[in-house]
Amino acid sequence: MVGREVCAHEVADHASILSWHPFPVEYFGIAFVGHYDQARSAIKNIVDMPDRKLDRLIQFLHQNQGILSKTKRHFFDELHDAEIAGIEAAYRQAFSGVRGETVPTES
Repeated sequence: MVGREVCAHEVADHASILSWHPFPVEYFGIAFVGHYDQARSAIKNIVDMPDRKLDRLIQFLHQNQGILSKTKRHFFDELHDAEIAGIEAAYRQAFSGVRGETVPTES
């Protein structure tokens, strides 16, 4: 997102995301939207799903430090294990280094 201005309506589009965020309040803003958009775009390159379902997937990833928990996988029965692994990796890539922290990788 470097070199691109973000319009107010783009930030407003992500207002619902900010209501369930796992990040500290001071992290809100353009940086969050940039990381979110990067994750969203990368995941869309892996799978095709409706926007609301994609947002829910990212929400679940946020809640579990970038891993789609076994208890939430039933919401995404259409995804194969390899797709889930790719999605988790895309999330980690998009949100790595946030506030100097790294998102855990699978061992």
